[in-house]
Amino acid sequence: MGRCYLSMALKYEELRHAASVDDVFLQNQRLATLTSGQFPISVTVGEYSPNLFVYMGVPPFLGRVFTPSDAPGGKGAPVALLSYLFWQKQFAGNRDVVGKTIELDHKLYTVIGVVGPRFTWGDTDVYVPGMPSGDPHDYWMSFLKLKPGVKHPAAAAELQVLLDRFTRDDTRDFRRERRVAIVTLNEEILGRFSGTLVLLFGAVIALLVHRMRQRFDSLVGSRNCATARVGSSSIDRSQSSSANPAIAYRICSAVDCGCCAWSPGRLPRCGNDLRHAPAVLLPS
Repeated sequence: MGRCYLSMALKYEELRHAASVDDVFLQNQRLATLTSGQFPISVTVGEYSPNLFVYMGVPPFLGRVFTPSDAPGGKGAPVALLSYLFWQKQFAGNRDVVGKTIELDHKLYTVIGVVGPRFTWGDTDVYVPGMPSGDPHDYWMSFLKLKPGVKHPAAAAELQVLLDRFTRDDTRDFRRERRVAIVTLNEEILGRFSGTLVLLFGAVIALLVHRMRQRFDSLVGSRNCATARVGSSSIDRSQSSSANPAIAYRICSAVDCGCCAWSPGRLPRCGNDLRHAPAVLLPS
């Protein structure tokens, strides 16, 4: 699947009938104003050849999608599909929107459906059927689907012949001296965001490593506290408990220092002074 720019419906039909091409759809985006509401709202309108949803294999969420019958003679009928997000935002998800009319730049369109939430092609708010006009400089973006088994070099060679002929027909064509390069849709999208994806992946790895180190340090500290010896041969347990039963060995916790045991009369191995830490009373 790749893309190129075409003008005029005749070139579109020639491209569709190329030996290596399975199907083609056209796209032309523009900004419009939703003038049927209380306040004018800027929306992205996508004009597409009427085979868009058949090409994509996308069913409607509500209503129906447009078909070639919605563009008789290459002229788009005044019908529209709403994107799921636009439908939620502007119509609060009202399912009765199908059959109603909206006004774009003071032109009425009948809403025939709503596309699903996962279909966001072109970040389009409103999808309408259309075809290129007779103006040779009315360029539309075309997306090609190659036939199964067709190799990219063979398809590029065939398409190069068509491109060269198209540019000869228009002396102002911006594609002069261009070479056909077939790029899959995944390659184009991933290539556009490759730098961002690499940075995001690196940040995730760094965060995981940091969390693992924190977890490891926490486990080591807990083990040291749990295995610290409370007893000491240099202190007479009976004398200590009889002289002052409230005096006992102190064990540092995660709140105190988290790494060693402490007993009266000496500092812990970590060097933290825990003489004022809360005492833990141990049975004698």
